[in-house]
Amino acid sequence: MAVIDLSQLPAPQIIEVPDFESLLAERKEALIALYPANEQAAMRRVLALESDPVVKILQESTYREILLRQRVNEAAQAVMVAYAIGSDLDQLAVCHAGRSSYCCREGERRSGRVILMMTTPWINGQQNSPAFHLTMDGADITQKLEKRLLSLTLTDNRGFEADQLDIELDDADGQLQLPRRGVVLSLSLGWQGEALFPKGSYTVDEIEHSGTPDRLTLRARSADLRQTLNTKREKSWHKTSVGEIIREVAGRYKLKIAMGEDMAKMDIDHLDQTNESDASFLMRLAKQCGAVACVKDGNLLFIRQGQGKTASGRTLPVITLKRRDGDSHRFTLADRDAYTGVIASWLHTREPAKKPVAKVKRRRRKTTAKKKEPEAKQGDYLIGTDENVLVLSRTYANRGNAERAAKMQWERLQRGVATFSIQLAKGRAELYTEMPVKVSGFKQQIDAGEWIITTLTHSLSADNGYTTSIELEVKIEDSRL
Repeated sequence: MAVIDLSQLPAPQIIEVPDFESLLAERKEALIALYPANEQAAMRRVLALESDPVVKILQESTYREILLRQRVNEAAQAVMVAYAIGSDLDQLAVCHAGRSSYCCREGERRSGRVILMMTTPWINGQQNSPAFHLTMDGADITQKLEKRLLSLTLTDNRGFEADQLDIELDDADGQLQLPRRGVVLSLSLGWQGEALFPKGSYTVDEIEHSGTPDRLTLRARSADLRQTLNTKREKSWHKTSVGEIIREVAGRYKLKIAMGEDMAKMDIDHLDQTNESDASFLMRLAKQCGAVACVKDGNLLFIRQGQGKTASGRTLPVITLKRRDGDSHRFTLADRDAYTGVIASWLHTREPAKKPVAKVKRRRRKTTAKKKEPEAKQGDYLIGTDENVLVLSRTYANRGNAERAAKMQWERLQRGVATFSIQLAKGRAELYTEMPVKVSGFKQQIDAGEWIITTLTHSLSADNGYTTSIELEVKIEDSRL
């Protein structure tokens, strides 16, 4: 907490001390100057008499001038912490809420000391102030950018859409050099006096310089999308698993894999990548499997969507958000597309080849084992109830594929029933997407829901300090809404 000695501040120039005698003398000289030169001496003798009516008029107008100037002084003092009193001082504290909070005790203020807790990162060494650490290709550039930083925005997406980092810098003096595209920025966020949370590495792929005033904006993304991730290719997979596909794609870009065993063992009968980029293909595969695919900090994540679990299947801790934590919120509940079930159809188009059977004479044994019934060549799979069903337009190759597609579509419908967003007044760098959330202080239907974070936006600026915007959707096991 910084303590500023206001008694050491110089007097503001807008405040002037009015002097009655000086103002009266100026008015007398101005009046004398209006007379011809040969009459000015006589007029001066008249104005020297205190009882003369002209002198009385000048005195009265001078007094009014003194009152007007004093009113201007008081209005100026009302917006200064060093001079404001009473409700004016309280209004200053409210006006600066979110950036500063004043300990409005007039006794301390009049003695020349006031407590001022700033929440901007450009006043160092203060508690409850946001902090960040930024490196460029491994070199620390935090101190160089701290005084120039106008805003920093980090968008953490759940899907395969890359996370984005936007940094806006002041270049009014023209001293900033344009960095080359392709440099890697590593960011950590948090608060002064606390451990900072690493938020990943981002490759700069866009640079913008605008003015006036001159500003430099850097845009970086979590995956280098300029490389072959967006290159279209041809590939077919047959009789394989999701894990094998993900390992092959990750190997092309030297990415580590984060994927649960249940997802890795999921069978794939046949899948084609036809004139399609790896990014688009992974998104399509994730949608088919009810998963989320994304690249974060050198890792290719392929995990079940909306269940609040890590890639290994460990349940994430539930965080609680109270209404007083946020500045604003929005809740939406849509029933117009509220399907009660999903139907997927399958149709076998290939007959399995018959293997030659060798005839061997053996002693017959009596058995009661039932023969395994062959899978039907075609059929429909229903999940949910049939009051208002969504029928998938695609026909699948077998019952297993149809069942999986219906379940994944049903989960997506459950997640999309309700959405909730909240703007946190104090940023929370420890939050990540897919974290389970409980909320309190809102409507009963909102508090009763189990939520999953889908998108996080961390914003750091001189005007608003450090805030976090959160978008959530209902957890797929929770359909009470």
